Amino acid sequence: MKHFVLFIAIAAGLTACQQEKTAYVNSETVVKDYYVMKAYQDSLAKQEEAFKMKYDRQMQELQKEFNEFQAKARKMSAKKAAKRNQEINQKYQQIQQMQQAESYQLQQQSQQRLTEIVEEVTGFIKEYGEKNGYTYIFGTSDISPTVLYGKPENDITDEILDALNAGHDTPDTGKSQEVKKDSVK
Repeated sequence: MKHFVLFIAIAAGLTACQQEKTAYVNSETVVKDYYVMKAYQDSLAKQEEAFKMKYDRQMQELQKEFNEFQAKARKMSAKKAAKRNQEINQKYQQIQQMQQAESYQLQQQSQQRLTEIVEEVTGFIKEYGEKNGYTYIFGTSDISPTVLYGKPENDITDEILDALNAGHDTPDTGKSQEVKKDSVK
């Protein structure tokens, strides 16, 4: 009798385990290919280019000013030349300080936005899992895999990405992607 009860308990446990729906997602791919992330990366690249151009222009102007000073320095008194050289050095230091401060601010804003995007993706995956009856959705990536093996049919990376990108403008065309019928169950 004890063996029969044990057998029933094991069978019930195995049946319960078989009913759990699990999948995995390459979270690195989802974040990288998420249209919002791509749009942010494009925006960030433009900001960085504008930043670089701004400071390159300021440094070119300062270099021009320094070259003009050097050409005139021979005709100046030593005191006046030293004063002018000090002014140019102060301008150089100010430009460097402004550049460092703006660079730090840009990095902080970038890190905050990236965190927001990752949280958005994570929240979406959680909602997707709840709506579609998953017990677990594991995350993995190429850099630090947490799922060392999974059947390809349990990889829902493309489904998640399609559902996540649905309704967002594509980075290439600026038009909203059509929702695939099987991506939102």
